[in-house]
Amino acid sequence: MWVKICGLCDEASARACFAAGASAIGINLWPESKRYCPPDKALVLAQAVAHLGEVVFVTVNADNDLLSRVSQVVPTAWLQFHGDEPADRIAAHLPRAYAARPLGTAADLDALSGVPGNRLLVDAPAGHARGGTGKHAAWPLAANLSATRRLILAGGLTPETVASAITNVRPYGVDVASGIESAPATQDMQRVTRFIAQARRARPPGERGRN
Repeated sequence: MWVKICGLCDEASARACFAAGASAIGINLWPESKRYCPPDKALVLAQAVAHLGEVVFVTVNADNDLLSRVSQVVPTAWLQFHGDEPADRIAAHLPRAYAARPLGTAADLDALSGVPGNRLLVDAPAGHARGGTGKHAAWPLAANLSATRRLILAGGLTPETVASAITNVRPYGVDVASGIESAPATQDMQRVTRFIAQARRARPPGERGRN
């Protein structure tokens, strides 16, 4: 089970998340997020920990200069497109890129058919906030997607709910921010450790999300 801890802003916390077993950390480059990490700081952080696991830069309608800078400085990093980016813009950054989209209704599900890439993250509809609200995505609809995509489930996950989410949706991976925080961008390492443990126990060893 791929597990991403999102909203990291400092090296010590990032190292602790990887030591706890995280597959990836997320660094938020959207200035309007309460977990925003300025680019200069974000790039230093990413360079310091990229050898420990996957680093994912979370972007929302970012300009090309920022995307190019990130890709050049940390070429192994992934880009998470969490805005209204068109398919061709996401496709230009494959294979190390994926879209994050809201999933609350059947109409949302239909809109995901043209999103490029193998990975796809679904989150709870959050309007301008984009994510990190603690609300759930539509699990039954997400389960439909997990049969055909490397689905990453986000939205309202906690150490108490992640096992149930995995059992019901059977995703490739899970993504958490607010559910393991003591404050925005401040990770509670006890909750991080519990979250990862619960996610890994939710399936028989070796069973993974569908490709």
